[in-house]
Amino acid sequence: MKSTSKQAASVPLAPIMIAVFCSVFISNLNTSTVNLAVPTLMKVFHSEMAIIQWALTGYMMAIGIGSPLAGFLISRFGTKKVYAATLIGFSFASLLCSLAWNPLFLIAARVFQGGCAGLMLPVTLTLLYRTVERKQQPMAVSLWEAAGWLGPALGPAVSGLCLQFLSWRWLFLLNLPLLLLSVFLVLRYVPASPGDSSMRLDKLSAVLSSTGSFTVLFAFSRASAWGLLDSKTLLLLAAGILLLILFVRRQLGASTPLLEFRVFRNRTYAISVLLLGLINAALFAAVYFVPYFLQTAKGVPAASTGLVMLPSSVVMVLLLPLVGKLYSRLGPMKLASAGISLMVLGTWMLSRMTVDTANAEVILWTVTRNIGIAFSSMPLMNAGLSGLSDNLIGYATSMTSWFRQCMGSLSIAIFTAFYTWRTVIYSSDGTATVNSSEAVVYGVQQVFMLVAILLVCMLPLVLTFRKSGKTS
Repeated sequence: MKSTSKQAASVPLAPIMIAVFCSVFISNLNTSTVNLAVPTLMKVFHSEMAIIQWALTGYMMAIGIGSPLAGFLISRFGTKKVYAATLIGFSFASLLCSLAWNPLFLIAARVFQGGCAGLMLPVTLTLLYRTVERKQQPMAVSLWEAAGWLGPALGPAVSGLCLQFLSWRWLFLLNLPLLLLSVFLVLRYVPASPGDSSMRLDKLSAVLSSTGSFTVLFAFSRASAWGLLDSKTLLLLAAGILLLILFVRRQLGASTPLLEFRVFRNRTYAISVLLLGLINAALFAAVYFVPYFLQTAKGVPAASTGLVMLPSSVVMVLLLPLVGKLYSRLGPMKLASAGISLMVLGTWMLSRMTVDTANAEVILWTVTRNIGIAFSSMPLMNAGLSGLSDNLIGYATSMTSWFRQCMGSLSIAIFTAFYTWRTVIYSSDGTATVNSSEAVVYGVQQVFMLVAILLVCMLPLVLTFRKSGKTS
C-alpha cells in the first residue's frame, strides 16, 4: 500500500473527515428516524402499520441491495465520482420523501434513498483506507464508526423532537444541509481517482444479488404476519437462499466479480465481518424495541422516548476517539472482549425491564450497551480490513457493508417475528391480549434475552484475534 501512503501525505484530512462523518451520520440516521414516526404516518396517510413499516424495511433492504454494487462502481468510475453521485442522489431522495403525498410514494422514495445509502457506506470506508496514512487509520475508522453508530442511536431523539415540535416532513428535510456541505467538500478536496473504463457490469450477477437479497429479507419481514414456519415464508426463504447460492458460485468463477468472496480466505477478516454483523443486529434490536417498549408499555411520549435514548449515543461518540488511541496499545482482542462483555451485561438487564422500571435505569443499561459497542466495533473493523491489500479494500468494504446491513434488516424482521410469536403464546391463555402492556413487556424481555445469548456465543470468536497483534 505504498502508493496509498504517498497519496495520503498530500491529501487534507480535516475536510475529508468532515464530509465522511456528515454523510455517514445522515445515511445511518435515516435507519431509525422513521421508527418513532410510524404511528404518525399511519394517521397522516390513513394507512395500516403493515404498509407503513415498509418505509423502514424498504430502506434497509435497499441498503443491502445497493452495497454489492459499490466495489464494481468504485473500480469502474473511481471513488470521487461515485461518492459525489451518491451524495447528490441521497439529497434528491430526501427531498422526495419530504414531499410524499401517499405511503407508496414515500416507500418508493425511501427505497431510492436506501440504495444511495448502500453505496455511501463502503465508498466512504474505501476512501479512508486509500487516502489516510496507515498510522492514522485507527482514528479515522473510529470517527467513521462514531458517525455510523451515532446515526441510529440519535435517530429516536431527532425523530421525537421533529414529530412533537415540527412535522414528519422535517425528518427528511434536516438531511439536506449536511449532505450539501458534504457534496461541496468532496468536489473540492477529495482527489480524483482513475476508473477502469474497460470493466463491464455482470448484469446476471446484479440480478441474482438483488433478487436473492430482497426475497430473503421480504420473507423475514412477512414472517411476523404469516408465521415463521408458514409455507409461504419457507418457500420464499428457500428461493432467496438458492438465488444467493447461485450468485456466490458465479462470483467465485468471475474475473471481475460484483462481490469478491475470496476476501473470506483471510480468516481474520472473515471472523471480523461475522462479529460486526452480529453487533449490528444487537444494536438494531435496542434501537427498535426500547422505544417501542417505552411508548407502548409505559406510555412515554415520543419526544421523551428520544431523550431517553440520547445519552447512550452521546457516550458512544465521546468514547470512539479514545478507542482509536487505545487500539495501538491494547489490540483488537482485549478491546472487543471487554466491549462484548459490556453488551451482554446491558442486554441482559434490559431483558428484565417491566412497566415499573424507571427511565433512568433504561438509560443506564442502554449506555452500558453502547459503551460495549464503542469498544468492540472499531477494533474488529480495523483488524479485519487493515491486513488486506489495497486492490481488495473496495471489495472488502462493500462486502462488510452488505453483510452488516443485511444483518440489520434481518434482525428487525427476525426479532419482530420472534416477538410476535412469544406475545401470541403469552396471551393464548386469555388472561391478556397480544397488545396489552403485559404481553408487550413479556415479548420485549424475550427478545433481549435472545440477543444476550447470541452475544455470549460471540465471545469465543473474539479470542481468535489474540494472534493479530496490537497493530494488526
